[in-house]
Amino acid sequence: MDFFEETGVSGRMLFDIGERSSIDVKAKYSKIKAGAINFNASLALRETALFLGSIGVPTAELFWEDANTHDFLYINNVKPENEQENFNFSIKGDFDLDFATLTAVGAYNDQTNYFLTDGTSAAFFLYSLTPACLASNDAQPGAPLPAPFGPYLPSNGFVETFYPPYSPALCDGYQYQVRDQKDASVELRLTSPGDEAFRWVAGLYAADIERDVVVAQGSDNGAGFVKQPFVPTSGPNPTDLLYDDTFNSKVYAAFGQLAYDVTDNLEVAVALRYDREEREVRNNVPTCDDSGDLTGPCRAQTPLFGLAFNPSTPYINPAYTADSTLAASGIPKRDRTFSQFQPKLTVNWNVTEQWALYTSYGYGFRSGGFNSTGSAATTEIYYGGLCLGDTQSEADGYFPVCTGDNRSLQNVNDDYEKEVSKAFEVGFKSTLLDGRLSFNGAYYMTDVENLQFFNFFAGPFGLLRVVTNMEQASISGFEVDARWRATEYLTLFAGYGYTDTEIDRYDGRPYTQGNKIPYVPEYTGNAGVDLAVPLGASDWTLNARIETSFMGETYFTTVQDEQVPNLFTGFGFGGREQRHVDGDRLGPKHRRREVPAGDHPGAGVRRVLHPRLAGRQLRRGRELLVPLSLPVSGLPGPAGVHHPPGLLTGELGTFLFSFLLQVIVSCLQSMAYSEKENRNVP
Repeated sequence: MDFFEETGVSGRMLFDIGERSSIDVKAKYSKIKAGAINFNASLALRETALFLGSIGVPTAELFWEDANTHDFLYINNVKPENEQENFNFSIKGDFDLDFATLTAVGAYNDQTNYFLTDGTSAAFFLYSLTPACLASNDAQPGAPLPAPFGPYLPSNGFVETFYPPYSPALCDGYQYQVRDQKDASVELRLTSPGDEAFRWVAGLYAADIERDVVVAQGSDNGAGFVKQPFVPTSGPNPTDLLYDDTFNSKVYAAFGQLAYDVTDNLEVAVALRYDREEREVRNNVPTCDDSGDLTGPCRAQTPLFGLAFNPSTPYINPAYTADSTLAASGIPKRDRTFSQFQPKLTVNWNVTEQWALYTSYGYGFRSGGFNSTGSAATTEIYYGGLCLGDTQSEADGYFPVCTGDNRSLQNVNDDYEKEVSKAFEVGFKSTLLDGRLSFNGAYYMTDVENLQFFNFFAGPFGLLRVVTNMEQASISGFEVDARWRATEYLTLFAGYGYTDTEIDRYDGRPYTQGNKIPYVPEYTGNAGVDLAVPLGASDWTLNARIETSFMGETYFTTVQDEQVPNLFTGFGFGGREQRHVDGDRLGPKHRRREVPAGDHPGAGVRRVLHPRLAGRQLRRGRELLVPLSLPVSGLPGPAGVHHPPGLLTGELGTFLFSFLLQVIVSCLQSMAYSEKENRNVP
């Protein structure tokens, strides 16, 4: 489990100004120390597991493992750090103006937060040529590696050990992230007296928010870490990939509500809110004129980083890779404005003194915004060539591409649209048994346009969080709760909620239409007991509480029961073709277009396969980027792969790609043979 430690101090002061006004002041300062990304990966590679099982590898089932039963081993060599410092201040004043109460609220918050933890780069061989990785691999830290990873292999100038993410070796690199935010807000609100038949509320709100977001990856040389976004080559932990943006938001809102008692037991209320958010983002990634120098700050800072798979030192941000002119000029500032009217109608009916019914219909709004600059280029580089159907090569014969709209992932952008919801709810509230029992229930339906969904991508670039939009989604469900004061001291309570969700349209992954919305459990429930016993004639009370809670199946990705291509199946590892779960929705078998041998670098390559250096296969909410960027050679099926320009060039790259997987498969076959021999020993 992640550790968590918080220390702080808080205070509050209340002032009465005359008999009709008051001021409430709150302040808090705290520091938090905790863990970060404290997990290890379980593999979800069905085709790979079937293939290895067919050749007798005893650990084949570990390539297709249930994450709920996976034995998590924490063997990372970098101790996770997650430190946060917070200062919060607010002041609230309530002033009686006879005709209404004026409420004024001002708030200021300042948060600094960073985390530093182990990386995943060893799984992608990005540091396999660096001296620190070579020495660490040959020292075999934490041997043996947990199956199905390993065993350690002698480096001989290039590390080809099959490492898990967050391994004990220095070959992983590290990842460093920053989430700093300062914000100030003010709200003014007028509220009419609550004892009149006609009641109203009117107010204004404004906020100014500045947020710094850093996602960095670099080399772990065993010399400690400088905790900053950019570390040059001369530092102990040079930076090799960097997203660094400053986000500014100015928020303005006006709101009001009118409520009228039509009868003594019937209230109708109309509310309206208008929001406007002006957002901009400035990029802070270093630039350089690298026309003659490939070691400037716009390039990866670790010597030999990724050179096994690149013709030259890679750029430090994928946006520079997509458009090299940005490396000198910088990524331009972006700005957008989002606004929305949000009406709401509510009806409350007190049927009897014990029972009340209510219903409402209204709009909701969540502003659009920006992802880290370079997010679109990252997903394009590492996911763009993973197809659900046919592939074809470009005119130069180098680059397999997806035909039509059959990519497994698309529409990932550096910005995202606003989310608008339309919600209907009907429910009841009751107070029974002379007030000792309350019983409530509700049914709701919500249609969401451009629902914002957090995607978490992991791979050679570290861990990247990107927001995308689902064009249409729907939510419906019900909830009930009850609270019963059984005795003077004992109270029982329970609640249950059921939610049915559906993705109606998601252009980023069209084949997920009909799936559940991620992060929403199918049902939740709780039950418990409260005990409050006075201690004699004193003012002291003994309080005790026992509570249990539960929740249903929860998906964490839009891809659920489908099978999508990953790097192993993309390169033919585990079979020539991949059939998807829903063939009618996703199309026919995974086919590859023939390319005559000798028409491209690497004679003997007979088919064009998916060339990207990362991919994933997901099942029932689990996802894992495949930790190998390797073709199959010497195995049943295609003889090799065709590499895209700019990612792998020359005989060295062709040799490495073919050699590395041969080593891994040879080790697995050797393990299977040894296991068989051991069983035959009398």
